[in-house]
Amino acid sequence: MYAKSDKGFMTLQLFEIILKKVIELMKNEGRGDLPVLIYADRAKCHESVDLIKYLYDQNVHIIWFISNSSQITQPLDGAPYANLKKKLKSATDDEVLRRTILGESTK
Repeated sequence: MYAKSDKGFMTLQLFEIILKKVIELMKNEGRGDLPVLIYADRAKCHESVDLIKYLYDQNVHIIWFISNSSQITQPLDGAPYANLKKKLKSATDDEVLRRTILGESTK
């Protein structure tokens, strides 16, 4: 499954699309009745009363990470992903520069 937003950030709409697709895939595989736990931070894109009600009805439950605990609960945000993010940013910057020099669109 692949999804993206225009600016590269998670949005409520994108979060809903992804979760509904996961639920659909589970039902298609005969696992629709199994309870599901999703761990999430308190980003605004994860907090929708309507979405949480829908998930509850689908037997999907969100467990919220404790505020300011990502260094413990999300350890991959540290060194492993930091290096990947740095390399991706460098590659993106190089591509934007190349397109700018050639007069191509940078979007």
